[in-house]
Amino acid sequence: MAGRDGTLSARFGDSPAAGRIFAKTGAVAHVSALSGYAKRPDGSWIAFSILANNYNGPGTEIRGVMDSICALLVE
Repeated sequence: MAGRDGTLSARFGDSPAAGRIFAKTGAVAHVSALSGYAKRPDGSWIAFSILANNYNGPGTEIRGVMDSICALLVE
C-alpha cells in the first residue's frame, strides 16, 4: 500500500495517493514498472500498469514520474 508498507512504504508520503494505491513494483536494468489498483475519491477502482523500458536516467527520476501519474489517478 502506498506510503504504508512494502516497496511503496517510502513513496507517496504526503500525496493524495498515500493509502489509495495498491501496487507492485518491478525493476531490472533500464526497466521499471508499477502495476496495481488505485482507489478513486468516489470509491471506484482503476487498474493500471506503468512500464518504462530502456530508461537510462536515474531510477529516482522515473519513479517520481510514476508517482505523479498515480497521484493524478486518485484525484
